Amino acid sequence: MVHALQEASRVLRPGGLLVDLRPISTGVQVQLQIAPGRWRAAGELDEKQFLADDAAADRAVAQAVNAGWLIPAGGRPFEFRWHFQTLDHMVEYLTEEWEDRVDDATLTRAAEQLAALPAPVDSPLCVRREMRFGVYRPAASG
Repeated sequence: MVHALQEASRVLRPGGLLVDLRPISTGVQVQLQIAPGRWRAAGELDEKQFLADDAAADRAVAQAVNAGWLIPAGGRPFEFRWHFQTLDHMVEYLTEEWEDRVDDATLTRAAEQLAALPAPVDSPLCVRREMRFGVYRPAASG
């Protein structure tokens, strides 16, 4: 990845930007909306298999900055949510797209919390994940 970042800094047009947009593999939560705008965690998805890749990507970006190839130009972490109307829809999506990284205990807690809601809530379930958004410019542009 370091080589790719070095090459990106070389081929970017003057004034061009490199955008680093990727998920953060910690704290990916299954949440239940208990009232409009109020959420409660039911559990987390197992993302441990991606922690080494995240750390390697962080090191590569830091190395590109330290070597002077890229200059930070902004960015910040942000939250991304996938919303679901039913537990079945969420499980179907997670099974297809996330390779079923949600455990049975989380599903059980979500089902129990859904059943205990005092009143129906629109899109009562979500998967919440932190994303990394970084913007860099090549050192040569500026």
